[in-house]
Amino acid sequence: MQKVVQYIERHKLFSLDDKILVALSGGADSVALLRLLLSLGYTCEAAHCNFHLRGAESDRDEHFVRQLCLEHRVTLHTVHFNTEQEAKERHISIEMAARELRYAWFEKTREACSAAVIAVAHHQDDSVETLLLNLIRGTGINGLRGIRPRNGHIVRPLLCLDRKEIVGYLESIGQAYVTDSTNLQDEYTRNKIRLNLLPMMQEINPSVKESILKTAEHLDDAASIYNIGIEEAKLRVKTPEGISIGALRHRDGQNVSDGQAAVQQIQQDLEQQMAALAAYGDSAPAIASLLAWKGEFTAVLSPLVQSGASSHTEFAAALKYAQLAMTHSYEKMVFALTA
Repeated sequence: MQKVVQYIERHKLFSLDDKILVALSGGADSVALLRLLLSLGYTCEAAHCNFHLRGAESDRDEHFVRQLCLEHRVTLHTVHFNTEQEAKERHISIEMAARELRYAWFEKTREACSAAVIAVAHHQDDSVETLLLNLIRGTGINGLRGIRPRNGHIVRPLLCLDRKEIVGYLESIGQAYVTDSTNLQDEYTRNKIRLNLLPMMQEINPSVKESILKTAEHLDDAASIYNIGIEEAKLRVKTPEGISIGALRHRDGQNVSDGQAAVQQIQQDLEQQMAALAAYGDSAPAIASLLAWKGEFTAVLSPLVQSGASSHTEFAAALKYAQLAMTHSYEKMVFALTA
């Protein structure tokens, strides 16, 4: 599919010169990934894990994968895990044990076969489920970005497709696949989201998946700005001896003990943001939001400045609040420019 080619190129996931290790379970998603990459001319090897969690069905999957790779002359790497024992010994869930075993072995196999990347078959529906799962468990902004196209050597070329498109592609080429029966049961949290929660949400908004993915894109832009700011702050306060308390009382080289100057600097930054927003279409709502935040954190800081608060802890806490407000304002700016 041309959509997949464009996605690979846009995110620079890999090139035609690279060898790709495909995580191949035998399910529709991973089979489609292998067949797509082969049809596009990529050099692929495959890796299959048998977790021995579904009895004969696990062995059926391995047999199917072996036949598929034999048919298409793809080198196959396999491994067997005693997943339940691993989970019991480490006092973690079976899901977590399987995940950690899988990715650790994938990386070892990638190195052994000199593959550039490990391609896994996550798609848009998986990204929606991951965002909702993180939201239910509790998360920060990074947990609301959905699944990313790349994480180290792990790449996800199918994030531009949804489940229906993947199944449609397999049907169009007459390619069979196996079905994991546990995906049809709601014993696991992710399955409960897929089988129960999302259908209920679609009753309220039939295009809820598209809405969630669009929101994740906005949050990804905001998170990028947030993470850059955090890294810059870490560099500013980190010294060979550890964290510099003195540096915490400076903002861009300006001593915040001069509280009024700090407040004025933050206000100036916001005014610059509002001026930038004014250049883009109907930005009145975003500007109004910035004005509201400006008034709110100025109200927090000004009393401390006027009272001559000497507590560094008290002032640092207020300044941190102001800086968080600025992060929020930057997010508003991103939303205005990308909506």
